[in-house]
Amino acid sequence: MDTNFHIDTRPLPVLFLLKYKAFLFLLVLGGVFLHLMSLQSPIDGLTQQGYFALVIFVLSVILWVTNVLPLAITSLLVMGLLSTYQVLDNDTIYSFFGDSAIFFILGAFMITAAVSSTGLSRRVAYVVLGRFGRTPFRIVLNVFLLAAVMSLVMPTHAVAALMYPLLMEIAKALNLKKGDRLGKFMFFALCWGAVIGGVATFLGGARNPLAVGMLQSRTGIEIGFTQWFVAVGPIALGMMLFAVVLLHRAAKLKKRTLDLSAVRQEISLLGKFTFNEAKAAVILIVTLYMWVFHGSTVGIANIALISAAMFFVLGAVTWEEMARQINWGTVFMYGGAITLGKSLTGSGVLEWLLETHLVSLQLGPLVLFMLVAAASIILTEGISNAAVVGMLMPLVMEYSAVFGFDPRLSAYMVAVPSGLSFMFPMGTPANAIAYSSGFYTLRESAIYGLILNLAAWAIFVLMAALYWPLLGLQLV
Repeated sequence: MDTNFHIDTRPLPVLFLLKYKAFLFLLVLGGVFLHLMSLQSPIDGLTQQGYFALVIFVLSVILWVTNVLPLAITSLLVMGLLSTYQVLDNDTIYSFFGDSAIFFILGAFMITAAVSSTGLSRRVAYVVLGRFGRTPFRIVLNVFLLAAVMSLVMPTHAVAALMYPLLMEIAKALNLKKGDRLGKFMFFALCWGAVIGGVATFLGGARNPLAVGMLQSRTGIEIGFTQWFVAVGPIALGMMLFAVVLLHRAAKLKKRTLDLSAVRQEISLLGKFTFNEAKAAVILIVTLYMWVFHGSTVGIANIALISAAMFFVLGAVTWEEMARQINWGTVFMYGGAITLGKSLTGSGVLEWLLETHLVSLQLGPLVLFMLVAAASIILTEGISNAAVVGMLMPLVMEYSAVFGFDPRLSAYMVAVPSGLSFMFPMGTPANAIAYSSGFYTLRESAIYGLILNLAAWAIFVLMAALYWPLLGLQLV
């Protein structure tokens, strides 16, 4: 038997550094952190607890950006460090993990996991594409629209994960090769649609309820499901129209009739509409109704948890089926982000930062809005959008409180742009899933993504300046 061996001839120190680079980075970072934490109030005007909170915040940003540790582990580490250095009382720090935003996120994850487990979401995807995808551009358009609509009620990464195998089957049935224009823009349509649709409701991603939860915890002001959709829905629609135009002009697909027999075969294999799918559809419809019309009185977190429980009451899913699809790490991550944000406020860091640096700038609401939106879009291309919300929301809320801006603007100006990641695979799981298809290059993703980022920022600012005043949200 012939066996091919490869001997790595690189120097041993190089191999050691490559093997243990993450450990060595953490070792150096840990040493710097311990040295900084040993200093006694080195910054004028900042208390010792405030200084500790600031150093821990910088550490968390570095770990979030480099992703050398899982995001959830970084958030749990933050909570442990805040408690160890007594930035706030221990019971207070850990009580933040009981924030209603955390339980809304958990409830939303449970609902979407149940809808997926019953097969309802898969049936909808196959039926829509099987019936409305007869030409190349119609496939691209319907992939985009289906991803956008589904991400209104499902997390963007769940939409991408659900539709990815379907699109790969379509590509296989049509004998598409890597780099084929139809395959390329089919997967662009997947991630773009999921990203844009995901900003319009609380279900497209946890960053929106995270921002709303942080706003409510700090100010007592609650933004309901309907309020959010009315404010952000038209903005998402404007972005969708631009993305459709970009898809049409960039793809330049020839008109021809496609054979979608493979998709129709999958539809036939699904069989008749099952009783569990019917249960899931009814629960989902009732949940959306309650969020839209009774979210402000009953509470969106309460509705999410009760709805999630109804899937078990009606026997639509088992715990094992649901637990496999819930991203528990995300729940931990958001708990840490909320804790860090409140610690920065409680220890006086944000007040100090405003008084010593930002007050002198005297930024108006519109200028602040433009800068924060741009910063959110830029940051979310490299780090988790939830991490962006965790970093920027406390600062923007503090600035708004000092200068008397409408506090609701804080949630909108941070959460919406932080969900608009188009350029790089690491920006959002939806991008990463689509990129893994191999139908387009990183360079192509960056070029088209930059166009979408610039357009999204312009549409967001323009619509907010012209449309939001009609809703009582004044930017000027």
